[in-house]
Amino acid sequence: MPDASNRSEHARVQSIVEQVQQGSTEAYSELIHIFQRRIYVYCHYLLSNNEEAEDALQEVLVKGFYEIRRFQPGVSYSAWLYRIAYNHCMNVLKKRKRQRSIIQDYIYSSSNRITGEMDHSDQIDQLLEQLKPEEKHILILKVIEQYTFDEIEAITGIRNATLRKKYERIRKKLSSTKQKGGILHARSYGTTK
Repeated sequence: MPDASNRSEHARVQSIVEQVQQGSTEAYSELIHIFQRRIYVYCHYLLSNNEEAEDALQEVLVKGFYEIRRFQPGVSYSAWLYRIAYNHCMNVLKKRKRQRSIIQDYIYSSSNRITGEMDHSDQIDQLLEQLKPEEKHILILKVIEQYTFDEIEAITGIRNATLRKKYERIRKKLSSTKQKGGILHARSYGTTK
């Protein structure tokens, strides 16, 4: 059975939510005050990164504000807000994993890997360093953000057919680095810029 302080906070939160749903945007600052620290800590535990947790907190609070009209009193507002936080953090983690796994495809195989000289993120950074800014942009939009070529055309203003050619060149560029023994090998022979 919940104690009196929990029931009191729940009633207070419910009252504030109703005020916000009726158009009082100022009342939302009270909800921020109540949940800001809790949501930050929760996101930090899920993401294990201060900056990502701070960004997640902002996103969750903004989404909570814009979606508050959809909130139904059948569940606690706290649970509803935590669900938003959970979904956001899972998307961040999926994006992080997708980024790592896709870029890993371009990093040299374990037989060519130089153990102990650099960690995985250094390898990814060095891999991306050899790309021009436009190439990085296209690669990130296509591989990490998973946009279609039509969507990338709308974002960049580069024609679809041109994007496809550029993307194929980027893949070949990264693949040739991998086949030559990796980034370190390519740099030692002056084959990267």
